[in-house]
Amino acid sequence: MSTEQFIEVETKYSVEADATVPNLTKILNVHSAEPTREYELSAMYYDTRDLRLTRAKITLRRRTGGKDDGWHLKLPDTGGGRLELSAPISSTDTDEERVPEALLSQVRAVVRGHRLSPIAQVDNLRAESTLIAENGGPVADFCDDRVTAWSLLPGASPSPQQWREWEFELAEPLARTKLGRQILESADEQLTTVGAVDSHSPSKLLTALGESFSLAPTPPTPLVFRKYDDRDEAFAGVLHAIIATRDALIEQDPGARRGDRRCVSAMLNAVRDLRSVLAMFIELFDHERWDNRIATVASLETELQQLTGVLHRAGDADAVARQVHALLDSDATNLVDERARQRLIHDVDSRKRRSYYRVAAALESERYLTMLDTLDEFLADPPLPGRMERRKTTAIIVRAVKRAYVDFKKLRRSALDVFDDPEVTEAEYEEHLSQMHKVAERLRTVSRVALEFTPYDSARLSKESKRLVETLLEAQYSVSVCELILKRARQAAGRNEDAFAYGLLYQAERERSRKVLRSIDRRHRSVKSAYKRFKRSIA
Repeated sequence: MSTEQFIEVETKYSVEADATVPNLTKILNVHSAEPTREYELSAMYYDTRDLRLTRAKITLRRRTGGKDDGWHLKLPDTGGGRLELSAPISSTDTDEERVPEALLSQVRAVVRGHRLSPIAQVDNLRAESTLIAENGGPVADFCDDRVTAWSLLPGASPSPQQWREWEFELAEPLARTKLGRQILESADEQLTTVGAVDSHSPSKLLTALGESFSLAPTPPTPLVFRKYDDRDEAFAGVLHAIIATRDALIEQDPGARRGDRRCVSAMLNAVRDLRSVLAMFIELFDHERWDNRIATVASLETELQQLTGVLHRAGDADAVARQVHALLDSDATNLVDERARQRLIHDVDSRKRRSYYRVAAALESERYLTMLDTLDEFLADPPLPGRMERRKTTAIIVRAVKRAYVDFKKLRRSALDVFDDPEVTEAEYEEHLSQMHKVAERLRTVSRVALEFTPYDSARLSKESKRLVETLLEAQYSVSVCELILKRARQAAGRNEDAFAYGLLYQAERERSRKVLRSIDRRHRSVKSAYKRFKRSIA
């Protein structure tokens, strides 16, 4: 089933039942308003028994009436508006509770194996006007809603709730623009002058649920650790960091399933961070009585390692594809023949598609969903070391920073010979860069934890190690491109085809690769200086 998606940027206002709509043409950039259209909307909202979607600020509804009949899924606002995905109601599907798979997959990491069922009904008499700019383009939709809603949760009041609200939603082309923000401010000024106030509730659903929301069962929630004294600050920080990285992983899951490279990259960073912080947490129990819950962390590490590999390969394939396209686009002299061009494009694009398919398959697997359940259970009831052991957390964080830096320095020293050796293959280059990148990622994570939860000066180390990671990634991707082109050149030669074009591209990318490799030294020197500052702050 096909889906559509767009960014929703809107403001909502609570108004009195007899409030009069002001002159909307006084709003910035609005020249006129189309005739008002009236709709009778009826929406059924779905969630798990313990309201996992609602708690995650996600709404899923099946709405009839109006111009957008269908299923709608609204994901949380990450700063630029809410992403809304929609799917049509199948005319052949008689099961009104059967959520389209395309939408269900986007919230699988939240609902997992739990059944979705109706939790509220919201009926709405809507008067809608589209506001038009002087050039004839849409500016926004203004909706005057008279709402009647019921909670379908156990213990809910049988009486419906009724209220009136206004919605002002920007047209999508303006959704993430400076002009769009100015229009919202202007609309706010006009609407509040006639008595409208910011909505009493962030959504119609929460208003409909009312007190029944608090009566619903709750899913496993992370333990709120109560510090004994200030010396527990570092331990509380590590526990908080585990929770934050888990939340980041879940947040990026929908985008990673859609093949959004930024979400895949952010999810990969979250998984790597989680692995590093969990390792520090385990170290607290080296001298404690054994707790079976520590074994849980070992099983999590196995699953997180597997997920790291899948995400990394997708990121690598995407970056290689973008660089190959950029190389071909820069061929202003058209020296690259069409056959070589098409072979390379097909190669990198198909590899990219396969890698993103594997990401989606991994995130849809029972193995991944079980790992999320295990992680939630662990955070809801984590093993807590004794007070004296908890006070060692600061030392453990410092030791993690030192280990990561020393490990990177050793790898950098051994790599110097490799990078200067003309006989070394591209695959060997890539392997060394991969090892250096993994350790640099660990240094980035633990130095940031040290910055947030220890009194020591790791601000510059955190910043410089992040830059080092970015440089190593760029070098790794460039070497991967060189390896790919070289492989295709050999295959072309084996088919008695002209390999000149491949050689041209190889030399161009090889030169770029050399420049990036040389920049690693500069980055390392900056990291080394920042690490010395960190050590001095400890002394």
